[in-house]
Amino acid sequence: MLVEELLAAGAPVSAHWIADRQSGPLIARYGTPEQKAFYLPRICKADAFFCIGMSEPNAGSDLASARTRAELTATGWRLSGRKIWTTNAPHSHYMIALVRTSGVPGDRHRGLSQ
Repeated sequence: MLVEELLAAGAPVSAHWIADRQSGPLIARYGTPEQKAFYLPRICKADAFFCIGMSEPNAGSDLASARTRAELTATGWRLSGRKIWTTNAPHSHYMIALVRTSGVPGDRHRGLSQ
């Protein structure tokens, strides 16, 4: 039903893939009550579109090479880095990004968060 509502509201054709299969479920499962109350109704009304930020320069599809960092500050998370090939980014209000939040020296597959 979400797909039909997004398309009926004139959402970009691929917007439902990210909202229905990625952003919505992530927020529903891991989001705070405030995040759920803010984002989920907007996703369902097609008032909030998300893109996914994974690929980075010089990394291609090797997600373990992600260098974009997210550091916790007193007021939230500060992101630094670049994402490329982000489908529908110009039409999106928000991004679900793959970022490096910690790390284990020598193990590039650990310390990634979305």
